[in-house]
Amino acid sequence: MSGKFQGQEIDVDVPTCYGTYSTVWLAKDLLEARYVALKILIAAAHKGCSESKVLRSLSSGKADHHGRAHVPSLLEEFTIDGPNGCHLCIVSEVVGCSVAQSKEASITWKFPVNVARAISAQLLLGLDYIHSCGVVHGDLHSNNILFKTPSLEGLTIEELYNRLGDPQKLPVERLDKCPTGPEVPRYCVLPAIIFQSSEDVVDAQVIISDFGEAFFQDQERKDLHTPILLLPPEFLFYERLGQAVDVWTLGCTLYEVLGERPLFEGFMPDEDHTIAEMISTLGHLPKRWWDRWQRRTDFFLEDGSWKTDTDRSHAPYSRPLAERLRIMGRGEDPSTCEFSPPEMKALEGLLRAMLTYQPSERITMRAAVNSEWMEGWGTTFEKVPSISSSVAKTQAPEKPSSAPPHSVLPTKTLLRSLLVTTISSHQALLVPCLSILSFLTKPRGVLLDVDRNPLIHWFLKKTFYDHFCAGEKESQVRDKIRQIKSTGLRGVILTYARETVQDSSTNQTQFAHSQVSQKATDTESCEFIAAWREGYLKTVDMLGEGDFLAPKLTGAGPKVTGAFASGQPVPTQMVEALDEVCQRVVEKNARLLMDAEQHSFLQGIHNLTLDMMRKYNRNGKAVVYNTYQAYLKSTPSTIASHMEIADREGFTFGLKLVRGAYMRSDPRQLIHDTKQDTDIAYNSIVRGVLQQRYQGFGESGRRFPTTDLFLATHNIESAVAAHELHQARLQAGHPTGRVEFGQLLGMADGVSFGLLQLKDQNSVAPGVYKCLTWGSMGECLGYLVRRAAENKDAVSRTMAEHLALKAEVRRRVRAFFG
Repeated sequence: MSGKFQGQEIDVDVPTCYGTYSTVWLAKDLLEARYVALKILIAAAHKGCSESKVLRSLSSGKADHHGRAHVPSLLEEFTIDGPNGCHLCIVSEVVGCSVAQSKEASITWKFPVNVARAISAQLLLGLDYIHSCGVVHGDLHSNNILFKTPSLEGLTIEELYNRLGDPQKLPVERLDKCPTGPEVPRYCVLPAIIFQSSEDVVDAQVIISDFGEAFFQDQERKDLHTPILLLPPEFLFYERLGQAVDVWTLGCTLYEVLGERPLFEGFMPDEDHTIAEMISTLGHLPKRWWDRWQRRTDFFLEDGSWKTDTDRSHAPYSRPLAERLRIMGRGEDPSTCEFSPPEMKALEGLLRAMLTYQPSERITMRAAVNSEWMEGWGTTFEKVPSISSSVAKTQAPEKPSSAPPHSVLPTKTLLRSLLVTTISSHQALLVPCLSILSFLTKPRGVLLDVDRNPLIHWFLKKTFYDHFCAGEKESQVRDKIRQIKSTGLRGVILTYARETVQDSSTNQTQFAHSQVSQKATDTESCEFIAAWREGYLKTVDMLGEGDFLAPKLTGAGPKVTGAFASGQPVPTQMVEALDEVCQRVVEKNARLLMDAEQHSFLQGIHNLTLDMMRKYNRNGKAVVYNTYQAYLKSTPSTIASHMEIADREGFTFGLKLVRGAYMRSDPRQLIHDTKQDTDIAYNSIVRGVLQQRYQGFGESGRRFPTTDLFLATHNIESAVAAHELHQARLQAGHPTGRVEFGQLLGMADGVSFGLLQLKDQNSVAPGVYKCLTWGSMGECLGYLVRRAAENKDAVSRTMAEHLALKAEVRRRVRAFFG
């Protein structure tokens, strides 16, 4: 079926699974041109369903938590009315078969040992993230753990059917041959078969799915629908249910994932059989439960020993956890077992802690993530790079991964990057492209308007725009953010493209593709400022916890830029708008990097940013950062003067350092004579801040002000040198400051993902972010011109990136053809 539901045009293709309360369909979002999973709940479940609320809560959790990649994202929700009532529909990303289906399709009933470890580690991280959001899953088992599928994007419906098979429709008829009513479908569709056997799984990436039974930790819940052999003891003895129930069920599930059989077994088991299996594995129950267990005499004598004769057709017998681990299917002799004795001991310790009877004494997921097994063996699968960077260890620093940095890029992104760098690394191609982009930035009528000429818009969108920009619509931006974070990067820096550009040769100011009339600037309440406020509040709403906002103050229009250029105070309306944006950033637990702009506006921007620092950079943490451009000769002294203000007034100094991006518009005499001079200035500032000795600060008894440093650089040597200096000072116990890194979307992916491979002594990667610009094509043109110019001025670095991308393409082609 297809239709338009609350603004979403969706074409429903084939079902992927059926359940008691819902059916999940593989569908295509026609507006976003992507395949999605569409879960349609039965009408009776609509009112009492909290699944979408839970998914919204999970979407707002900590963005830098490594378990976030292992829970589903809520893309959309809506309702449809049918003859049976109102149905809630939940849209999420497409996933594949379950762990249980994969094992059932195999001969050995088990995964390769490194795959099993990787899945287990991801589950521990994923459940830790779920619990950090205050959520109880309530139905965690191997049928609700799904593999992420290879991307379906770009496939036509015909190609999709060639891969999955045509939908098989079966007519629905009454046994008495009477006609069916409107409440009964005319036919049913068999679910698509999309699983692979466990032996064939190589790159294991899983998510914890199906939150239909989930609830919040502060809610009271008395019922569970978990498979009977996984039910926790507190449920069987009618005690309070909380997050500990998930710990128990995950403990049972880890045994099943790591081996070939379930932990607890039985033929047509009931609850009493499950309790007996617990005792068989873990020892006697706490006395209060033992005394309340009415059917214990089916299995035990009065003295607590096992019965040898029983009326039950199948009864458990004593098989302690250590014995069950020995026969789990990895080799019963220690000399041949795929798990070494130290790993087996650590695994037994973890499972015993997760399967502690008393819920209050059961290990928390945070502690499980930091367990001995997780630290020693939960990170060994090289084909799951997200795991190796996910778990804190107390061992020596690891060597960088041998995996190429670009290996994490989706193939579509990789190929587009190769196209763009092919152009950028060849002057004969880049110079004409740069001239065309510069030509289009100036309004020239409808025919050459990038927002109104569909052909120009389409070409730029599919090439430069999609490569360097995040999207024109909020949904596109959110998708891009999710994609960025799925690669292991800490988060994003999000900016709205609207800005003012001033030609230094003519001093003429152009407001990029504004749709606000010039009359708006003459009113007391400036519509430019109001539009800027609205745009950035919308941008803040797209941020996750820990992300950055990067506002361009010149986007607020002529009144603001005029004040900046003349040294006058900005309008009160602008100050209030910026303050409101900062407050919203704080509420999101995000931070703000005031974006760099042309020199003619810098003094006013610096003054306004320092005012925001005074208000928000308290308690030893920088929320607001100012951007300083190292290519300007005045930057070192400017930083020193701002440090002095921060030290005198007692706020944390937020310092974002860039080399600079306005060489085509800033007066040449203000810029260092050579690139080498800029590099020297950049590196000396970084070294001074990290060593806490800079232009007199930190020397001769003069205190060094608390400073948080953010390095925006595409220079791998500068980035690695800063990271190594920071780590060396930490390990030596010398004073230093916080440092994080950022690169622009579509540029320097080798730097971004190369930094992720550098680990500290706890095997934690540095904080690396991608800077995303969003806005209409017209609003982003100035930004695109600067990116093209930056590549023109750094051909050697662009060529290095181009060669690395070509090498990654060759590697994937060779891997595909064996």
